[in-house]
Amino acid sequence: MRVPRRRVMVAGCAVLVAAGFTADYFWRSDTSGGAVAAAVNPHGTDRYGDPLPEGAVARMGTVRFRHSGPIDGIAYSPDGKTLASCSAGMTHLWDVATGRELWRVAHGGTKLAFSPDGKVLAGGGERGVVLWDATTGKERGVLQAGIVHALAFAPDGKTMASVSFAPGGGEKVRLWDLATGGERQCLENAVAAAFSPDGKALAVGTTDGVVRLWNDSTSREICRFPAKRETRIERLLFARDGKTLAVCVRLHWPETQWDVVVWDFLKARERTRFSLGSLSFDLSPDGRLLAATTADHGVQFWDLATGEKLRDRFPGSMPGCRSLAFSPDGRLLACADLHQALHLWDVGGGREVRPIEAPTEGVSVVVLSPDGRIVASLTRLQPVVRLWETTTGRLCGEIANPHNQEAFYAMALVPGDTPRIVLQGYKLAFWDVRARKLQEVLKDKGRAEALAVADGGRFLFLGEWDGRTSVLDTAQSRIVHHFEGHDPAGVGVCAVAPSADGKLLAVDGWQGTPGGARLPVVKLWNVADGKEHPAFRNQKIVGTCVALTPEGRVLAANDENGGVRFWDTATGRELRRVARSGQVSALAFAPDGRTLAEGRTDGMVRLLETATGGERQAFPGHRGAISSLAWSADGRLLVSGSRDTTALVWDATGLSSAGPLRAEKLAPQEWEQLWRELAGPTSPRTHRAVWRLAQDSEQAVPFVKEHLRPSPLPDPQRVVRLLADLDNERFSVREKASRELRELHASVEPALRKVLAGKPSLEVRRQVERLLESLSEWSPEELRGLRAVEALEHRGTREACALLEVLAAGAPAARLTREAKAALARLARRSTTP
Repeated sequence: MRVPRRRVMVAGCAVLVAAGFTADYFWRSDTSGGAVAAAVNPHGTDRYGDPLPEGAVARMGTVRFRHSGPIDGIAYSPDGKTLASCSAGMTHLWDVATGRELWRVAHGGTKLAFSPDGKVLAGGGERGVVLWDATTGKERGVLQAGIVHALAFAPDGKTMASVSFAPGGGEKVRLWDLATGGERQCLENAVAAAFSPDGKALAVGTTDGVVRLWNDSTSREICRFPAKRETRIERLLFARDGKTLAVCVRLHWPETQWDVVVWDFLKARERTRFSLGSLSFDLSPDGRLLAATTADHGVQFWDLATGEKLRDRFPGSMPGCRSLAFSPDGRLLACADLHQALHLWDVGGGREVRPIEAPTEGVSVVVLSPDGRIVASLTRLQPVVRLWETTTGRLCGEIANPHNQEAFYAMALVPGDTPRIVLQGYKLAFWDVRARKLQEVLKDKGRAEALAVADGGRFLFLGEWDGRTSVLDTAQSRIVHHFEGHDPAGVGVCAVAPSADGKLLAVDGWQGTPGGARLPVVKLWNVADGKEHPAFRNQKIVGTCVALTPEGRVLAANDENGGVRFWDTATGRELRRVARSGQVSALAFAPDGRTLAEGRTDGMVRLLETATGGERQAFPGHRGAISSLAWSADGRLLVSGSRDTTALVWDATGLSSAGPLRAEKLAPQEWEQLWRELAGPTSPRTHRAVWRLAQDSEQAVPFVKEHLRPSPLPDPQRVVRLLADLDNERFSVREKASRELRELHASVEPALRKVLAGKPSLEVRRQVERLLESLSEWSPEELRGLRAVEALEHRGTREACALLEVLAAGAPAARLTREAKAALARLARRSTTP
């Protein structure tokens, strides 16, 4: 059903009229709740009844009839109860009645075909022909047929024809014995094939524009249908009545087009012909209709008896059609739209059957409202932003342009007394989250590919398509800074990441090389003077994703090998590198900067501990690349947007996957076990221990207070003596001094850097540099202190803040002291944020 719209009246309408941006944004309220929606989500399922991945709280959108990319091929099972579809990386089998996925396999192909008995599904692609058990999805075999672009089963199910291209070998039709997997026959210079319904004839289209009919049992040619020399046979399709053969030919004048020639197979003569706008078509089982996609991606029908073009029966409700297939009874037409979804249409009634009210295109950007109750999702180049309830996944509204006059490229959330969503098309539009209305429109601010906010929403950073990065003062509605440094040609800036106070800005964009190639390069800027950060001026960081901790102390970016690297922004020194296979597609630091969320092209979301680079939690569940990540203000929830058309809300604490928390108090030995876990290597177990400590309402703060003390100031005279011993003639004395200095951890870092600045001897310099390098690693005791402070910050109670103040009074250079001070500062900012 169509969702009713309500026009939003905006004050200052005359100004908006002059800007050409008047009443073209609407608030749309959705009360339908989706095709199979429930008022309250059952535990572990989304609103459509499909299971949620472990650790997920809610799903925005649906996985029913949805792919992670454009759909290339579809095929009905013989009984019409299931539908198979394939895209570049995945093949799915769906239940036609519900749209529920039955199974999927990682196989990219373009063509699919069921065996006549429906027990085998064949997929053609670069691997040749892959055969699966249609019930279980288990692979049954592979036919080495080259790069396959067409398939056909013989009616008896014993033979298969594959049309393939082999580099250097031309195009061929191969006939396979499915009992043995062996090749029976190979027909050279053949580009299309189809079996007659009775199985007695095989039609083969050749490269010279001729259709030849072969006797399948004797392998002898029966007859041929000539065509013009300028044509090329692209597809052959028999109607099930055995009387009609449709031949799709490609013409090359005055421009490429496709014609369908309809032959009376029994009389061996042409019946009619007509032009198509594309190569995708199918015949109705009774041989009366031909359905085809058109040049503008619609669906058109022809009467095969007369060649008469029938009217478009599917008006306007579907975002185009890429491929299609009739159901075995001819009552339904399955269509793959231009996005990533399948639709079923009633051929006679011209209406969609059981439509699923959910996005059909991938999610590009997600943001969370300040209170964490609403998720906004945007698809680039689409004129709509969807608003969802965080806890249920219910679509609760839209910011839409009903006239499709302008698409959006980027989105960000501006916090403050009046939280606003800012949308970038060819203008900047600020939308009041609470009042749910358009508040302000700014023209001539460039076209941003990426947006980010800082300083409580005062500054808006725009990464533009021409390679510039601009800083907009939102209070004055004017640009106050420009940063150059990335190439204007091509994509320009693809990501911007400011520190929370807006003083530092990391920009990821494209940069030319002396050889003419372009690479994605990360630059770090000082916003106040508009200059590149001196510690990074001579570094070349290549990556497509970038993130900066809220305090601006750590920079993270992916590398070309699929890993993640961390840098100290003060010194430009690389802290650590996390190596992985695959590719990173999104990065986002948690509000406290202690966790980095990493999204990957395989759909995996991981939480990495900033201090160690270790994995805190892994969330598999998306079926497409992660495009965007957004944290809730308290760090408890993480939202991931994906190319699979959905967004997922994750429990970032990891507690939900460990089962319900016990209501009773922990025993003393259990508290001691928890304290030991805090000092362990990074793992889901230690991550849950942090949040378990933060969840406890009575015992946690007293327990931490008893076990954790402020870092003591090191004895200055002892430090001076140990530094002097680094230059001692005796090796054992030098080693002892180095070991004792290392045990003092980061509290001696200022003294070590002072020694380096004083031009020490070569031996002392070597020792000091080695000590400073070792300080990038955290000792178990330091990790326990860091995680305990993290738990106290998450608690945020008066008692927790009082303990943080005690810990912040320790040795100024000690890590525990710095972490406690940073936690207090964040809590103070959060308490003043509306």
